[in-house]
Amino acid sequence: MRYTPYDFNNIKLLSFAAVCSLALVGLANTNTGVAVLHKVQQVPATLTRLLATPTAKGAVAICAAEGNCTATGQLTRYAAGHSDPGNGAWNVGRFSSQHGDSPGEADQKQLARLRSQGERLLNTAKREKVSLNVEEIINAVDLANQSPLAALDPQGGYVHRLKQCRHQGKQGKAAVLCARTRSYRNPVTGVLEAPGLGNSPARVNRDQQRRIDAISDVLEADR
Repeated sequence: MRYTPYDFNNIKLLSFAAVCSLALVGLANTNTGVAVLHKVQQVPATLTRLLATPTAKGAVAICAAEGNCTATGQLTRYAAGHSDPGNGAWNVGRFSSQHGDSPGEADQKQLARLRSQGERLLNTAKREKVSLNVEEIINAVDLANQSPLAALDPQGGYVHRLKQCRHQGKQGKAAVLCARTRSYRNPVTGVLEAPGLGNSPARVNRDQQRRIDAISDVLEADR
């Protein structure tokens, strides 16, 4: 089931540092390589900045997508704890985590997990030659927070779906919505796997649009 949490910690992948090292070897002697390498180096810096603390902009955006923060970062009553619609477990903290004895502990543990998942998503984007702006990065990490399998599936996760949606002519938020909703479909069978949303395409679409809008509101709040 793609809607419920799934632990990917047992999958061994190359570290981002190793990938950057290989990129340096292959690109250092070309004029275009300098520009490409500079862009690669900026990606983890952006991710680190967005998820530096529970009150960093990316973290607040994910918190808002979960319904636990307002667009300006104020906690809602749900941050103290609420029942998960997917598996009925008790969610706590800004990211609706099920790991931690207190909201603060849950936030720190989940934030570390999101940073790791974010690096993997960015590695995939680099490998697939998919450019991501800040809003698209946050949506990718938010999807990982909601459903790691939907975001990180090596055959049909967020980055692969975004690439497909762009090739079909979708751009901007329309492409993000397309990618997020399609990520809940099994890449082999095409079956929608979102039991927490009743396996309803309409409910999945509304839920993903709501989360996209919440993230956008946070990013617009200080502009």
